[in-house]
Amino acid sequence: MLRPGLYTSILLLLNVKVSVAKKDLPVVIWHGMGDSCCNHDSIGKIVKQIHQFSPKTFVHSIMIGENESSDRKAGFFGNANSEVEYVFRNLSSIPELSKGFNAIGFSQGGLFLRAYIERYNNPPVKKLITMGSPHSGISDPPGCDDSRDSWNCRLMRSIIRGGAYSAYIRDHVIQAQYIRDQMNYDTYLKYNIFLPDINNEKRLKNQTYKKNLSQLDFFAMIRFEQDHTLVPRNSSVR
Repeated sequence: MLRPGLYTSILLLLNVKVSVAKKDLPVVIWHGMGDSCCNHDSIGKIVKQIHQFSPKTFVHSIMIGENESSDRKAGFFGNANSEVEYVFRNLSSIPELSKGFNAIGFSQGGLFLRAYIERYNNPPVKKLITMGSPHSGISDPPGCDDSRDSWNCRLMRSIIRGGAYSAYIRDHVIQAQYIRDQMNYDTYLKYNIFLPDINNEKRLKNQTYKKNLSQLDFFAMIRFEQDHTLVPRNSSVR
């Protein structure tokens, strides 16, 4: 669950009053695992705070699929590459975002926003803030504290422990796609379908990824000191 004390800091860091054609720059939000685009107790509060700070700001909360239920499920099961591409097609179709936007990503949503910037960035992101995001991957399946998703969490953890890099799991379980096994690094590079690419860890480097990230006006990675979900938690800042 998001902590209310973070809201003002997020808005100050984002500086959502940046002007584009005399209008406030839009804000795009991507939620984390176990949450959804439209959760009134988390993302809904962020949207409310943004509108209190800047009433005219257009805010778009990313949703995968046709409804909130499918969006929450997509946070556990799916293909990260396909979901990032889906979001690219969705964002590029929204007229209010055509001149660029600021972005906030929570947990894996921040990782996926970075992937969007590296691979597409059209429309372009101006400022990015990620909160507790697994940029360097995770070494252990993440825990879930939200009882509403306890079944999804139990199933996801069980599947990952059964073999994160096996063909079916690596293609269909979101968290397996950013498992980074340092003890079997070559296996990780060979079989992980998402993280080694966006982190440019393979022998052939993608210069477009570096170029797109360097064009950000501002990029802040925030770590939660009491984060018991992300292992290791330093993954959120490196």
